[in-house]
Amino acid sequence: MTVAEPTIKEIEPLSILSIREKGTFEEVIPQLIGILCTYFSSPQRGEKRFP
Repeated sequence: MTVAEPTIKEIEPLSILSIREKGTFEEVIPQLIGILCTYFSSPQRGEKRFP
């Protein structure tokens, strides 16, 4: 087994979108998909905050 030196790579900054809900998968997943679709189709993306 060969040991290689770790490589450091430059990456662009990332934007993270995090949403949490409580409930069953059947209730929550469609709701979260709707929120994500609304966010990504919004021309003011990034300005609107979701609860």
